[in-house]
Amino acid sequence: MSTITTPKFGPIPVWMATSGMSRSGTYEALGDGRLRAVKLGSKTLVDFEHGLVYLASLPAAKITTGRGRDRRGRHNAPVGPSSPSPIRTVNATHNNVGENWR
Repeated sequence: MSTITTPKFGPIPVWMATSGMSRSGTYEALGDGRLRAVKLGSKTLVDFEHGLVYLASLPAAKITTGRGRDRRGRHNAPVGPSSPSPIRTVNATHNNVGENWR
């Protein structure tokens, strides 16, 4: 049986793929201290252990199915006119401005 090991530190694109966080969300979390990182030359490496502990500390997602959203018993009415709009015809001998076709 093989085990997947998580690196201690990794570049931001690898952190994004591992965590599901966006680039801007990652930088915001780094800026306010929710994530930690170190610099290795010009490369920023995210502390994966600290980041995964942070993600685990977030509240559980509350997922709904969408049923019962309208608890007042209203039905969703279709958008648009209730009857089809009349078809607009064009007279072949006359344009829309009032000049005859030549």
